[in-house]
Amino acid sequence: MACSVAQAAPLPCKPQDKLDVSAIKAAIVIVGEIHGTQEVPAFVSGLACSYLRAGRPVVLGIEQLTTIQPALDRYMASDGSAEERKLLAASAIGSLRDGRGSMAMLEMIESARQLAKAGAPLNVHAFDPDADFEVWRVDPARAELQRDSGMAANILARQKANPDAVSVNLMGNSHSSRKLGGAYVAANFEPAAYQVAKQAATFEVKIAQQGGQSWYCSGKRGKPVCEAQDLATLPLEEQDKGSADVIVALGATKASPPMRD
Repeated sequence: MACSVAQAAPLPCKPQDKLDVSAIKAAIVIVGEIHGTQEVPAFVSGLACSYLRAGRPVVLGIEQLTTIQPALDRYMASDGSAEERKLLAASAIGSLRDGRGSMAMLEMIESARQLAKAGAPLNVHAFDPDADFEVWRVDPARAELQRDSGMAANILARQKANPDAVSVNLMGNSHSSRKLGGAYVAANFEPAAYQVAKQAATFEVKIAQQGGQSWYCSGKRGKPVCEAQDLATLPLEEQDKGSADVIVALGATKASPPMRD
C-alpha cells in the first residue's frame, strides 16, 4: 500500500510579484521608501513571503529605534490581539507620526508575527541606533552621520548572527542610497546603505514615485506638519535609479495614518 507524505501547510502570506528573488544573490536587500504609504510596507511583507516560500530564512529590519526591540519581541510572541496591538502602539513606535509609526507598519509587523507563529524562520529587528541628543544639539550633521553608521552596524551585525538568512531592510530614501552623498546635500555624506555595501553584497530596491499620497512631516505653515500629503507624479522612464539595482512600480500610493489614530 502506498504511503502518503504529509504536505506542509502553505505559509499565511501573499508573495509579491515584482521581483524574482531567485535571481537576487545578495544576502542583504535594502528597500528605500517615502515613509507613510500603505503600499510599500505591504510590498516588503510580500518580499519576505517570497523568500520564505523559496526556503530562505528572513531577518526583517525596520527603521525604528533599537530601544523598541523588547516591545517588538513581546508582540511577535503574542497572539496579536487588539490589546496586544494597543500595547505595541503605546510603545515608542507608536509615537512616530512621520510615517514610520503608521498603520501599514503595524500590519507589516502583524504579517511577520503570523508567519513566525506558523513556523516560518523569520524575525524582526529595529536597526535605528539610540539618539545622542547632545550631539544632535551641537552638531546635527555629525549626529546624522553617526545615526547612519549605527544603522549600518546594526544591519551587518544581525546578518552576521543569521548568516543563512536574507536580510530585508526597509528605510527612508535618505538612508537607502549606496552612493556617497545619497539624497543629502553634503556630497561626502555616507548613507547607511553606502556603509553596508562597503562590507557586504547588497541589492537595492527603489520605489517609483507615481503620485498619490503618503503620511509624512513637512515644514508647512512655519512648523512641522504631519499629515496625508500629495506626492509628485513622475514618468517611470524619467525616474533616476540612482544606485538602485531596480525600480519597482507600485502605482499611486495611499497615505497610511499613525497607528495610534
